[in-house]
Amino acid sequence: MKHLLSLLMVLFSTVCIAQDEALMVENEDFNKEWTLDLKVHTAGYSAGFNYGLIKEKFTLLGHLSGASIKHPIECKTRFENPSSLGDPPRAFVYGKQNSFYSIKLGVGQKFNLSSISKDRGITIGASYHVGPNIGLIKPYYLELIRLIDGTTSYETVTEKLTDENRAEFLDPFSIYGYGGFGFGLDEIKATIGGYAQGSLRFELGTKRYFIRALETGLIIQAFPNKIPIMVEDEVENNFLFVNLFIAIQIGKRS
Repeated sequence: MKHLLSLLMVLFSTVCIAQDEALMVENEDFNKEWTLDLKVHTAGYSAGFNYGLIKEKFTLLGHLSGASIKHPIECKTRFENPSSLGDPPRAFVYGKQNSFYSIKLGVGQKFNLSSISKDRGITIGASYHVGPNIGLIKPYYLELIRLIDGTTSYETVTEKLTDENRAEFLDPFSIYGYGGFGFGLDEIKATIGGYAQGSLRFELGTKRYFIRALETGLIIQAFPNKIPIMVEDEVENNFLFVNLFIAIQIGKRS
């Protein structure tokens, strides 16, 4: 953690110095911009929207995004003997009790670290934004194999983890497959945290009104309590998520 915080301090120090050194060789009198971004991070995926107000040496940013967040040990597996229980089983994550998603709403700034020119095919910049983070915890449902009372036949039932079915839920031989995303939507619980993101960005092309960029950096997300993604028998859940990411951005200036 100390190394990650040191990395952020170096990044932001570089940004502050570079904003004074970056020369605006071309000024096309833009005053606003918007971008959409698709992001792959080390705990899942994210999609977001950014809106910027362009100033002389920097851009004020507003940010909105939604992301999936996985536990580091999550690994999908599949029931190998579907027999005649019904539809083919769906892959599931053993030991998972909740899915976790986040909605970030932040403000920040973007700077150019290199000069802008029509002769230059790439512009290097940096950005950061911080703000509140809404965590959404959704129960994870499995299809469990259960003996029908009074018979020698089996059926599948779709259930989340409870005290009553805990042994079945954690027994690989009692699991048929994933219950499906639609289960648990009416049971979502929210928790409020915060986040900070710092990144380097590489804007491609010479047409300033059209934005095409690659972005890479670090996201830190924190919540007041541990997020119960996995069943805590031998696995520890976390309240702090630190992830690297890479993203593509497209948008326009006007």
